[in-house]
Amino acid sequence: MNQDKEKQFFRLFMQHQRAVFCYILMNVRNADDARDLMQEAAVIMWQKYSVKDPEDRFSAWAVAIARNLIKRYYQRLKRNHLIFNDDLLAEIEDRSRVHLESYEDYLVALRKCLAKLDVRQRQLLNLKYERGMKVKEISMHVRRSTEAIYKIIARTQAALLRCIQKSMAE
Repeated sequence: MNQDKEKQFFRLFMQHQRAVFCYILMNVRNADDARDLMQEAAVIMWQKYSVKDPEDRFSAWAVAIARNLIKRYYQRLKRNHLIFNDDLLAEIEDRSRVHLESYEDYLVALRKCLAKLDVRQRQLLNLKYERGMKVKEISMHVRRSTEAIYKIIARTQAALLRCIQKSMAE
C-alpha cells in the first residue's frame, strides 16, 4: 500500500509541480526564495498526503499549502522590517490565483492541441523542446534540411497558438 501511495503522490506532484511553483513565484518574486518555498511545500505535501484524497483536488490542495507558506514567508519579512501592506499581499494573491487558473486552462488546451498534430510535427517538437536538441541536430536526426525544420517548427508553433487561442476562447 505504501508503494502505491508513493507512486500516486509522485505522479500527481509531477503533474502539478510547475503550476504550484508558478503560483509561488508570482507571489514571492525572488526565485531563490520561491525554490526554497517549493521544496518546503513538497515536504509538507508528502507528509500530509493521503491516498484517500481525491486526485482532482490535488492542485487546489497543493496551492493551499503554498499559500500558507507564502503567508509565513511574508510574516518573517515583516519581522525583518521589510513590511508589506496586507491589502497589497491580498491583491498579489488574487491576481496570481487568476493567472494560475488561466495557466491550467492553457495546459489543458495545449494538450488537446498537441494531440491534434500529426506524428511528424509532434516528433519535431519533442526533439526540440523535450530533448532540447538544436535545429541543426534535429535536421541531421530526421535527415531534412535545417531550413525545412525551421519552417515546419514555425508552422507547427503557429498552428498550436491558433488552436490554443481558439480553445481558450471557447
